[in-house]
Amino acid sequence: MTLDNLAVFELMSAGSHASAVTLALASVLARLADWSLPLAAVIAWRRGDRRLRVDLLCVLLSAAIAYAVVLVIRTSVCVPGLASASWTAFSGCWMGPGSPNAQVVLWWSVALALVPFGRLAWLSFPLLTVGLGAGWSLVYLGQVFPLDVLSAFPAAAAGALVTWALRAVVRPACHRLVRRSLALTPWRHA
Repeated sequence: MTLDNLAVFELMSAGSHASAVTLALASVLARLADWSLPLAAVIAWRRGDRRLRVDLLCVLLSAAIAYAVVLVIRTSVCVPGLASASWTAFSGCWMGPGSPNAQVVLWWSVALALVPFGRLAWLSFPLLTVGLGAGWSLVYLGQVFPLDVLSAFPAAAAGALVTWALRAVVRPACHRLVRRSLALTPWRHA
């Protein structure tokens, strides 16, 4: 499976023939998750009503659980001796192809967590699409392997499923947290 992953990586990654515009577009799309989702969360929190804020907290919890799944996978799947020039050289550990990409996990966990919420469920498919586009852009730029993008889906699904399974506990806790945050703010929103 690793050889297939490397073969697909060689086919998809940008070679010397790539134009500057194509590389710039791939770089912008790959870096979209760094600022757009937190910005959208802040705007939704400020402009939304109490129900939207509760939904937003549940979605953020799902993303946090999915990211915790990624961290567990990354610490348990460590291939020593293949360290690159990044932080893995310091730790002496290389994740190897197939460890979930955190950026794609963020997009997909938010998308999958929005499915149970009727008002926001329409955002799920566009977020899944943007997450896939960002992941393939990272593959094109040579930063991740194709299986890193594909293995992000089970991690994102795990975060969404855990949040959904614990909804009887999570929803009331999110309601209390929103109520407390509204009590602490000098401005009162509905």
